[in-house]
Amino acid sequence: MVAAPPYRSYGGSNYGHPFQFFASNGFPCPPLQNPSDHLLKAINKDFDQDIEAQTGTMTTEEAICVLVSSYKSSERNQDVHNEVAVLSKKDTSSMDHKKKGHAGFLNQCLVLTERSSVNMFRDLGYY
Repeated sequence: MVAAPPYRSYGGSNYGHPFQFFASNGFPCPPLQNPSDHLLKAINKDFDQDIEAQTGTMTTEEAICVLVSSYKSSERNQDVHNEVAVLSKKDTSSMDHKKKGHAGFLNQCLVLTERSSVNMFRDLGYY
């Protein structure tokens, strides 16, 4: 999840992890509430007016700071960085021969002519 343009408040793929992460940092999902809505309200500044109506809650800016600092010091952050480093070092030379360029000029003309012909045939009154 990206909290604000330069920040990441959570990075992971498993279903339960973001909810556990947010709950361990003081943002548990209330019962009978959509978890995705809850997570968005925690990190989206568009909901600040809703949050200000509730007394005793922190602002979105404070919530983002808490979540970002917690994520930066988490083990999951290190795991993500390690995975990115491994993937960055992979040899991609074997995939070079599989690269496909864009369709050539003649192929584009044939496809567009075929589409146009089919459309004209389907709707003769239009043309």
